[in-house]
Amino acid sequence: MSPSTPRRPASSRGAVNRPRKIAGQSAVTPTDDTPVPEPKAATTTATTAPPTADDVEVAPSSRDDAPRPDKETAPVLASPAATRMLVRILAVLAVVLLLQAVWWVRHTWFVDEPAEPSEASGAIAVPADRPVVENELAWKEGVAVAGEAVQTMMTRSYETYDADVDKAAEFLTADFAEEFRSTTDDVKQEFVGKEAVMSVDLRAQAVVRANDAELQALVMFDQTTVTTAGPEPKTVTSEFRALVTLVHTDQGWFVDRIDAS
Repeated sequence: MSPSTPRRPASSRGAVNRPRKIAGQSAVTPTDDTPVPEPKAATTTATTAPPTADDVEVAPSSRDDAPRPDKETAPVLASPAATRMLVRILAVLAVVLLLQAVWWVRHTWFVDEPAEPSEASGAIAVPADRPVVENELAWKEGVAVAGEAVQTMMTRSYETYDADVDKAAEFLTADFAEEFRSTTDDVKQEFVGKEAVMSVDLRAQAVVRANDAELQALVMFDQTTVTTAGPEPKTVTSEFRALVTLVHTDQGWFVDRIDAS
């Protein structure tokens, strides 16, 4: 049994802490007098990263510096679409005004050439697109004369036969008055023998065609004939329509022809 080695009392240990020995380090421990070199900064080759959007400071451009118009207060005509629409509207208005000017010049300065009259139908000479070229006052007067002439010509009594014929002839031209007298002379004996009385009730009258010298009016009327000769009186009422042609003279309108049906 070996003799036990006496331990050094704890108080005899040095107060200086010894550095711990780390694996890989030199076993030589520097003394207090040897200066310890400071560790050199590690040289690290760093790769410069590209700057991010937050790091880049963008300088304001000249466009940003220029004042921008307020969208809310911008005029409507500043829009290209509104400008095009305005141009189209102005073009349409210009065309309408041009057409109105042409119409006014044509109907004010120029006189339409009269159309050739139709001998078969007895139509007077008027343009195809304007059957009435006379002013309203003149053709209204002619229509009134046509109605009065028809009523006078178709109203007759066996007691005043000749006077009635003379009165009707005053509305007729010389040639037509001669033709009318010839017809009334042919039927006078029969008319007076039956003691007949004719009367007319005008229903309507209107202008058909009119120019400066001639006028055609349509007259619609009911003619009633009463005969008192014989055992029993007879009354006959018939509807007629007459196309009355009148000519204008210095003395006014005169009937030149009547086509009744």
